Amino acid sequence: MLYYIHVRVGGEGRLENKQLSVAETLKFARHDFLNELQLILMHIDLGQLLEAKNTIHAATGRIRQTAVLDKLGLPKTAIWLSTFSWRFASFTTTVSCDVRHAVGHVEDELLVDYLEAVFQEAVKQLDVTAAYELQIDVHASKTDWFIRFQVDGPVGNLSPAPVPVGAFSVDESISHNQWMFTVRGQ
Repeated sequence: MLYYIHVRVGGEGRLENKQLSVAETLKFARHDFLNELQLILMHIDLGQLLEAKNTIHAATGRIRQTAVLDKLGLPKTAIWLSTFSWRFASFTTTVSCDVRHAVGHVEDELLVDYLEAVFQEAVKQLDVTAAYELQIDVHASKTDWFIRFQVDGPVGNLSPAPVPVGAFSVDESISHNQWMFTVRGQ
């Protein structure tokens, strides 16, 4: 399985996707893990034991949520969601998962390509000086599934997402300070 990250290349600072090797992907994961450990150590050094415990609980909660994505039955989508924050640093991202049943009847690669295109285009339209909070909610049951993206921040100039091609539909609402974007299927 290949992973991609959005990076600046060339003298003009052009953005493009760079394919990551497994070793490079592990490097990103180690970096995130070491940052968490440094934050915990800082809280301990400052005598802030409650904050250290809260940081540990938050980190383990994020890891648990990512592990739940494996049950989704869409391995490429699970990887895309798991590595989202590496590729789209414009967003402070939180993921919440409720996966009770694997998703069927969805072409995984088509879904990932669609989501990638939507967010590549959205990032081009965002205010680079603004802060954006993103909540990703993943749900899958025997009867339906959805992945909801709620972006809080100045998104009033955002263009609507393109019509999807595949066994899923899209619901979207854009206001001045919030973008709700949901892909869903049965």
